[in-house]
Amino acid sequence: MNPVFIEIFGRSIHWYGVFTALGFLAAVANWAWLARRNGLAAGIASELGLWSMVCGILGARVAFILAHFDHYAQIPSDIIRIDRGGLIYYGGFIGGILGVIAL
Repeated sequence: MNPVFIEIFGRSIHWYGVFTALGFLAAVANWAWLARRNGLAAGIASELGLWSMVCGILGARVAFILAHFDHYAQIPSDIIRIDRGGLIYYGGFIGGILGVIAL
């Protein structure tokens, strides 16, 4: 399978990113449904989704940086270059959970 979903203005959008975004949307939709069913405000689902997404991406990036510390110690400016790859699943999972707990 081709890892690139589509190219727009010379930038590649990969399947990984597409399915990650769809996963976040499905989670937020599920949380909104559960919130309404349990009598909570539906806005809590979008807030929960936002914080879990931000903390998940940060956690995934931190885990990748720690796993490849030698490279980032030599070239620290690459730390912010997520477009060159660099997210680890379990870091995102841990970061997302910590973000939800902190909320």
